[in-house]
Parts: sequence; structure tokens; C-alpha cells
Amino acid sequence: MDVVISRSGFQSLRLLKSYMRLFLDEPQLNQLMEQLVNETTEKIKLVAERAVCPELSSIGIFDYRQLNLLNKYKVLFRYEKHTNQAFIVAFMRQNQSAAKLFADLTSLSS
Repeated sequence: MDVVISRSGFQSLRLLKSYMRLFLDEPQLNQLMEQLVNETTEKIKLVAERAVCPELSSIGIFDYRQLNLLNKYKVLFRYEKHTNQAFIVAFMRQNQSAAKLFADLTSLSS
């Protein structure tokens, strides 16, 4: 299985890193980012068919799955079963709004 971090995934990772810079020093920050990417990739490869993101499904969007990590973060991704590929579209804090982040990322890429 291929796991790919999309452009929006990298953008959201940069936003998360920028926010976490308020709380962590640079080595801790780099370690966290690496851990998030590695754990996400490993867990998706183990089980790609995860629950749909509840926040997005409540507004009629059912294409994105959610993975919770380290009790503080969530990752949104799409899984294409027919090609056996997963596309990570967002890294975020657990209490961050997925719908708002999607709107923000969409406006950044316009």
C-alpha cells in the first residue's frame, strides 16, 4: 500500500508545527513532526479502512477517514480501495475543527 502526504497535508503539518512552536523547543518540535508522520503512515498501512471523520460526516462529507494519535492529534485521509492508496490530507490538534481547517486550506491553495 502507498501512503502519500498531499499538498494540503504538508500545509496543515506546517500550520501545526507553527502553532506547536509556542510550546516546544526546536528538537522537540522536529521529533513530534517526525513521530506524527511515521505513526500515521504505519497505522494507515496496518488498517486503512478506518472510521469516517464524524465532524465531516455530520455536514455530508463521507470521503475522509480519521486517525487519532497520541491522544492530542488527529489525521484526516482518503483511502482509495481500488488502487490501495491512502492520501493524507490534514494533520491537526484533536480539538481543532476539521471543517474550518478544510476551509482554511482551500483558501490558501486558491
